[in-house]
Amino acid sequence: IPLDAIEVPNVFTPNGDNRNSQFTVFSTYNPDQEICSFPNLEASMKIYNRWGNLITEDKCFWDGRSENGDDMNDGVYYYIVDLKSQCLDRTEEDKRSGSVTLLR
Repeated sequence: IPLDAIEVPNVFTPNGDNRNSQFTVFSTYNPDQEICSFPNLEASMKIYNRWGNLITEDKCFWDGRSENGDDMNDGVYYYIVDLKSQCLDRTEEDKRSGSVTLLR
């Protein structure tokens, strides 16, 4: 999958309605397919609070909880996503960063 087909949302709502309940990068080719299920694509994600404290890492998605399972408060969080795509003999790497708003 080409990395220019990867999008990052800016808001998600883990409120129990099973719609938009996880923060995850997605492919414009198939937005409903979990990014980690694409062959030849590696993704790692780190989520930080506004004070720069690491909330979670090494997941393809964030469900709005801390590493110990506590629900995080509504607000703005910051992410860094490292992507690596291997297609035939070509390797592509990209780093995305920005903010995401959690709304319950």
